[in-house]
Amino acid sequence: FLMIVLQKNYGKPLWETLTDTFSQISEARIMYLKKEFQNLSKGSSSIMDYLGRIKAVADQLAASGNNISDKEKVQQTLNGLRHDYHAFITALEVLLVLPSFNELQGKLLQHEMNMKRVIERTDQRNSQNVLAMNVKFGKSHGNSNHGGRGILPTPHNQGMSPLDTS
Repeated sequence: FLMIVLQKNYGKPLWETLTDTFSQISEARIMYLKKEFQNLSKGSSSIMDYLGRIKAVADQLAASGNNISDKEKVQQTLNGLRHDYHAFITALEVLLVLPSFNELQGKLLQHEMNMKRVIERTDQRNSQNVLAMNVKFGKSHGNSNHGGRGILPTPHNQGMSPLDTS
């Protein structure tokens, strides 16, 4: 088939048609990838997943001949972070030179680990505080079933549960 096409001078117009078709698809794909890159955000994903998405889209653009600079990757990474990274971003903004994308990856992973550690400690302290309050409340008020339910103890209802209807 190819020999027939080449012998009949169909080759050049066919090749031009194929080139035009694929270049249009390629241009559409590039536009899509550029828009996707601009709209990337961390959302609820981990930093590792977020950075992986940024790198994957940047690599796809580079493969199509549209390189994304290191500075653009850093800027997009910072733009896509949530408000809980505000202090982190502010600390970077005072630097004379922003870190490279690779350096930023390390800093963000460390920051995420630190935030998780703080949350775990806060949760642990909150649990300990609730336990301490329960112990304190139980010791200071005895075994009363009326605490905080709006029923004052009277000689008639002493020792009854607020749910008792008898």
